[in-house]
Amino acid sequence: MRIRVRVPQDGEEKPVGLFGWLKGLFTRPDPPTPPAAPAPAGDKRWAQHGSTRYFTAGRLCIRTRGEWESEYLFDVDANGQTQQIRVVLPESNVATWEKATDARMPEALRLRLARETLHALLDLERYPSAIHVNPLEIENAKL
Repeated sequence: MRIRVRVPQDGEEKPVGLFGWLKGLFTRPDPPTPPAAPAPAGDKRWAQHGSTRYFTAGRLCIRTRGEWESEYLFDVDANGQTQQIRVVLPESNVATWEKATDARMPEALRLRLARETLHALLDLERYPSAIHVNPLEIENAKL
């Protein structure tokens, strides 16, 4: 026959008398608390702007009323809700810019114009489903 003898740990009261001994014999000690796990790292694809976060979900090229348009899709997380905002870049305005500068508009500049438009919306705390880039912003865009 084996008798289990428990030794009290730091901060634990030592059982006293026969009742304390019986209680210690038939009760299991609380399991040790697991170490605090570090907070999971956030998804690095999300960008932060003010109190909102957004994620560039992709780009679509579509024809609307006979005109080509580039749509940049952003998933926006604001006020605990996630929604998608489309920033539309009309290709007719881009073609005008390309003729004026005699150069093709790089994809990085197109994305920058879309992000600047999105940032303006986020600063105003407005979250429409779609918005067009201002033609003056396209015309005045610098490489």
